[in-house]
Amino acid sequence: MKKTASIFLLCLLLSFSAFAQDWNLIAPAMKYNFRLSTANYVTNTIRVDSAAALGADSVFWLSQPKSVFFSSYPYLLLVGNILGDSVVKHPGAIYECRFRPPLYYPYPQETAVIHTKALIGASWEFTPGVIATVTEQKDTLCWGVADSVKTISLSDGKSIRLSKKFGVLSLENQTLIGLQGGNIGVQLPVMADFYQDWVSGAVFEQLGTNSTDYTSSTKTWTKYYVLGKTVTADSIKISVRKLVRREQYYNNQLTTTTFEDKLDLFVVVNPSQVQYPGTVKDPFYGNFTATYYENTAAGLQLTVQSVNPPSSSGPSRNNIFVVGIGETASAFSYGSSGSYINIQNSLLGYQKVAQTEQGTIHPDSFFGITNQTKDSQVLEQLTVYPNPARGGNMYLSCENCPLLESVEWVDISGRVLKTVQNPALQTAIPVDDLPKGLYFLRIHAAGIVSGKLIVIP
Repeated sequence: MKKTASIFLLCLLLSFSAFAQDWNLIAPAMKYNFRLSTANYVTNTIRVDSAAALGADSVFWLSQPKSVFFSSYPYLLLVGNILGDSVVKHPGAIYECRFRPPLYYPYPQETAVIHTKALIGASWEFTPGVIATVTEQKDTLCWGVADSVKTISLSDGKSIRLSKKFGVLSLENQTLIGLQGGNIGVQLPVMADFYQDWVSGAVFEQLGTNSTDYTSSTKTWTKYYVLGKTVTADSIKISVRKLVRREQYYNNQLTTTTFEDKLDLFVVVNPSQVQYPGTVKDPFYGNFTATYYENTAAGLQLTVQSVNPPSSSGPSRNNIFVVGIGETASAFSYGSSGSYINIQNSLLGYQKVAQTEQGTIHPDSFFGITNQTKDSQVLEQLTVYPNPARGGNMYLSCENCPLLESVEWVDISGRVLKTVQNPALQTAIPVDDLPKGLYFLRIHAAGIVSGKLIVIP
């Protein structure tokens, strides 16, 4: 590694006095995002596992092994470490690491010792057989703040650079490009970020293909009208109206075409948890999953890839998320003797709120929705007031609508909480029996279904 290549991206080495503070390699609840010198994406994350003894000089850096052993065949992990690295400040030599690689064999972890307060010339055993020596310390301006950088040279030819303000800046051929928890550099998003544009009024369309056993295949177009979204501590719930067109083929000949028009609910679990770069074992299928982040024209992109171990015929999969859009592409395939399954999905087009349409969004008639009759057009003119429905009552108004058959109040989870049969126009409808929130009003008249969004404050 070139001596200054990794640190040059982060710090301008100027003559400034460093803050009069203690040297800290890590801070609780922070994640340090690194990239290899040959990559343009985050390739590894050091996680702060514990910081129970902040007064101690020694810091233990427990690293997961960079390769595994599978079915008597060495299989090298190419992206990062299993579950990333774990760092802990500790005054003694006894520490039970809570992160264990999810493998069949109990691989030991390597432990490195770093003395953050050591002065120039000080030496100690970094790892068994490798001696660490502090060889340089300079005052700097790092990420726009006064700082000091210390270089620790290792007897195996490698080096580590520590920042008094930010911790590890570089190690081996990796460079720190973001400090999550300190709002520095590249911040890895949480799962909720990938669905930030799935709000009421947005439209997304997806194309999926499913091929089975070399003869049967299906093409499915799905159009999502977003009705609302709720983000909680452990899930994201997105309520949608879903239009589906499904074409089934046998030996490449179209056999049937079916349509759906229904309300649905997406539930994404643990929005605050995104699997950080590294490689882990898929416990269900026995294959390995690698994740990484990359800046693209559409925004920060998360790619989740699964690959089979050598000599394995297990499934493979590949998922891609782009911030603001959600899952934009996914693929799953599985092959065995005489049969196979291949499933692929991709985003065709979308229209975010108050933005122009991107890609391809088919008209509703493509999904079998032929409500362009005079009655349907009139029913679309039906108004609901007041909205928000204040005072415990709401009203329906329309000059030339057909007689209404029923009105249903549907919450964002898709549940019908209230139904009124044959409601009269311009007549008060009590809604004080409904919980506060956003509702989809589903109106039936003359065989037509129309929808309105209302709020009960």
